[in-house]
Formats: sequence, C-alpha cells, structure tokens
Amino acid sequence: MSYAKKGSLRKCLPDIIKFKWQDKLKLLKNIILGLKVIHESNLTHGDFHDGNILISNNCNESFIIDLGLSKPISDLQDSDNKANEIYGVLPYMAPEILRKQ
Repeated sequence: MSYAKKGSLRKCLPDIIKFKWQDKLKLLKNIILGLKVIHESNLTHGDFHDGNILISNNCNESFIIDLGLSKPISDLQDSDNKANEIYGVLPYMAPEILRKQ
C-alpha cells in the first residue's frame, strides 16, 4: 500500500487550488473510482468527506479511509432496520438526510 504523505484532501486543498484543471480532474476521477469500488461492493461509506480522503505525495493517487460507519446498501433499503439513523459529520450531510426524507 502506498503512503499518503500529503495527508487528507482537506489539508491539501490550498495546494490543489493551484493545480491545472487537467490535474484537478485526474484527482477527482481517482476519488470517484474509489467511491465506485465501495458502492460496487454493495456498501455505503457513511462518513464521506474531505477529511476521509488521503492524497499521495505526488497528488496522483487518493485513498478513501475510515469505513467505520459503512453499511451494506441493503440495510438502507430495509425499513425494519435502523435505516433512519443519522450519522456522519453535520456540515457534510445532505439536507434531505437531516429532514429524514
């Protein structure tokens, strides 16, 4: 596994703002592909935000971390389960989640 020397995306944002658009899009694509792997594994992350994305030293790799709140997608579709629980980081939560829609 690679070492994410740059730290979290949150920490790197001031540097990333200075990147060329092409490099920003490459990094975004890498993050999207990581999230796609999680979803293809029939999981939801549950706490996805810029603090849970690590960036490699050369900024061409990203790693999605902290899957502690991840759940199977089927749990979200099961009305008998605790699918109505609210968890995560408040500033990153979708308004419809807070309204329980």
